[in-house]
Amino acid sequence: MTECGCHRGRAEQSNRTCVLLLKAPKEDEEDPYINILEEAGFDATVVPVLSFRFVNQKELGAALQHYERLSGVVFTSPRAVQAISKAISCMPDDEAVFDPSLLRCFVVGHATADAAQALGFKTEGAEAGSGKNLAELIISTGNSNDTRPLLYPCANIRREALLQLLHDANCKTKEIVVYETCASETLDEDIKLLIETKGIPEIVVFFSPSGVQFTAHLIKRGMIPLQKIKVCALGPSTHQALLSQGYEVSGVASKPDPASLLKLLQEVDRKNSI
Repeated sequence: MTECGCHRGRAEQSNRTCVLLLKAPKEDEEDPYINILEEAGFDATVVPVLSFRFVNQKELGAALQHYERLSGVVFTSPRAVQAISKAISCMPDDEAVFDPSLLRCFVVGHATADAAQALGFKTEGAEAGSGKNLAELIISTGNSNDTRPLLYPCANIRREALLQLLHDANCKTKEIVVYETCASETLDEDIKLLIETKGIPEIVVFFSPSGVQFTAHLIKRGMIPLQKIKVCALGPSTHQALLSQGYEVSGVASKPDPASLLKLLQEVDRKNSI
């Protein structure tokens, strides 16, 4: 759990609104969401809800070795980019060198774009904001004469809408599950510790449908009392997941990036203080 000073009440917080971020952990680097919220005066805490395990590395490496057979690659999460990086690092020296800059690369969100660019990809679609919008971009800018598939490295829990839209437009995809998403083993303990030591946050932000799924039992048991908390979503897929559980949602970030989330939380906090 990343702690950033969530307190019990507004008086003790010096009027700093306490925000709980339920998201994947950042490994060995600063979290841009924490940084921007803290700088804006929020009291932000991350509780990691997910853990990951990379799978099918040999299949992914084989696809990358023959990347000339692909029309491009689609990334919907930084974790998928990490899977590519891991596969590249495991390639034997005598195999063909994979050049990311030669493969067209579509991404959702700036975090995913940054990760892909660091690996050498030239990205498109960071501003799309959702898998649906990205699919529309791919369809509108694609070469109808190119029959090669798009490589789609994804999680075992993936975005159906993007694939369905591409399929409906006759855009071929080569889907490889490259990581498995599961609940953090310490999630229950982390939430219990947060509530016991720092009180109930005023706003909770869900970053993914998986986060909604893996915290449902905590909400049902009252460990995360949503009736006392403003609920926000980072994007439309997460918003739909929250609605499907019957949760009341106060707002959805216009794009899955720190600046858009900050704007949303400022609006929600302003309405809450009136």
